[in-house]
Amino acid sequence: MEIKVLDTSNPTQLAIIGRVDTVTADEFLKTMEKILQEHPQDMEWDCTEWKFLSSAGLRVLFILVKKTKMLKATITLKHLDKNVYEVLKISGFTSFLKIVD
Repeated sequence: MEIKVLDTSNPTQLAIIGRVDTVTADEFLKTMEKILQEHPQDMEWDCTEWKFLSSAGLRVLFILVKKTKMLKATITLKHLDKNVYEVLKISGFTSFLKIVD
């Protein structure tokens, strides 16, 4: 799993690469919390290369959504892999996440 910061203007633009699973979920959370702390604003994630999301990743994503809402900010997911989208859809996350092509 890798997170690339592409632009820090509002919204902060990031690229999520690889897998967010049991092994990488804690690192993903810590990195994203640091980015949110430094740039407490809307976020746009380019998910073109985000290939896998486990239940541990869902937990982290839910925590991040709550943290951004506390900041009155949003997370937008762009270019989701079909498998990651299906996990989000089945788990109900598509009802509260902004997802664009």
